Order: sequence, then C-alpha cells, then structure tokens
Amino acid sequence: MDEKETEVKTEKPRTLMVFVVFIISLYVLLTGIYSDVKNPLLIAPFIPLFILTSCILMGIDIKTLREIRIINWR
Repeated sequence: MDEKETEVKTEKPRTLMVFVVFIISLYVLLTGIYSDVKNPLLIAPFIPLFILTSCILMGIDIKTLREIRIINWR
C-alpha cells in the first residue's frame, strides 16, 4: 500500500451561486425592461452576466464559447 492516492479535481461551478446570480440578473433585466424609467446604464452590465450564467447552467463552458467566437477574451 505504498501507492499514493491522487486527487482528481474537477472544475465544476458552484451551481447554487450561479443559479442565484442568474435569478438576480434575470430580475434586474426584467424590471429594467418593463419599468417606466428605461436606463440602459442599469441594464447593460447585467446582459453579459445573464448570458454567461445561463450558458453555465445549460452546461456550456467558457472554453466552448471561446471556440465559437462568442467571447473574444484571451
């Protein structure tokens, strides 16, 4: 029993945190769109947050998004 056990770490997102951020961004987007005062400075930061969290919840990782050129980050 001299063999060392190797720990395999997987990169799984914290789904509860991602889901909470998804709900918050969806709420802000919907209240910003359907309110009388339409301020794009309030809505604009939540659009990429909504897109990324929805992709993570669907199982699409950021590497795949980079490959199909949705995200051009390095």
